[in-house]
Amino acid sequence: MKLSVEPLKKTLRAEIEALDRVAEAERLIRNAVMERNWSHLETKLYELDYWSSRVIDAEEMRRDCLGEFAEVSESEVLTDSDRDGGVELLDVLQLAPFADRTELTELYRQLKIAVMTVQSATYGLQSYVNAAAETTQAFLEELFPSHKGKHYSSNGSAARADRRALVLDHQL
Repeated sequence: MKLSVEPLKKTLRAEIEALDRVAEAERLIRNAVMERNWSHLETKLYELDYWSSRVIDAEEMRRDCLGEFAEVSESEVLTDSDRDGGVELLDVLQLAPFADRTELTELYRQLKIAVMTVQSATYGLQSYVNAAAETTQAFLEELFPSHKGKHYSSNGSAARADRRALVLDHQL
């Protein structure tokens, strides 16, 4: 019986596309945060949510394709892997028809690159937001040193500092 990897190829392409879109949305979110463009940020967050759900769907489809491949292949190695928590793409490559191995290997490489791109975009956004929050906190502590450190209530127990309402210019 000839094993078909076409559904797996199609699923890998869809997952790579969705991951590329997630990375682009994260870059645009970072730009919107940096520019303080909150309406654009909201739009891009919805877009990120959409593409993130597409990544999850593609990941599930990929697991299903690998599981089906394991069932059809009648390979003990793949059947055991499927029972142990899932078949890996690299296991399937060994049993895939020779003509499809190169393309599957390239798709696997593209998938790994797309994952690393998303991780990098996520780290960049997280770093920027953390740095901005730390800078704002340090700025506020310099403006209001009385709010720094521990504060105590009249009965001697630890209490939060009195945080009066503070409005900052959105360009800050």
